[in-house]
Amino acid sequence: WLIEIVEENVAAGQKVVVFTGRKKDCEQLADAIGKRCAKLNAPMWWGHGGVTAEDRDAMVQAYSKHEGGGCLVGTTNAFGEAFDGLQHTDLAVMALIPWTPGMIEQAEGRFHRHGSDRAVLIMYAICEGTVDEHIADLLLNKLENLSAALDHSEAQTIADTLAGLDDEEALITSILA
Repeated sequence: WLIEIVEENVAAGQKVVVFTGRKKDCEQLADAIGKRCAKLNAPMWWGHGGVTAEDRDAMVQAYSKHEGGGCLVGTTNAFGEAFDGLQHTDLAVMALIPWTPGMIEQAEGRFHRHGSDRAVLIMYAICEGTVDEHIADLLLNKLENLSAALDHSEAQTIADTLAGLDDEEALITSILA
């Protein structure tokens, strides 16, 4: 499913980022997505903590400057602070949900930075009966408590997304507008 979503969006000329939490998953996703991107003649970059910070920065800069469809696959932690350029993304897919509210805010914040020139759709791949489903439930509870205790509007927005409470009709209308 995830690979097909990436392929469809890259074929449509969109820039896609896929974040996961493990090096092994990153490498496997990069291999599978790379094959699909090659068929589309679209670039694909990938990296994790085993790749130097300089190389990862070069990837982000190339991704940022690229016009048209392409994909960057990486681990959430490897493309963290000090990387600027992911705000030029159309679709971000969290293939492994971050474990804390702060990590979710940090991950989403990479796509909403100064210089953003696109509305980015952030998707969380949470399958029934998986650890991610359990983590999402725990995070939802933490985010709701954070929002209630500190009147933290961003936490509530993320909680609404995880709970599936987004107004789909309004979202579709805003995209079509």
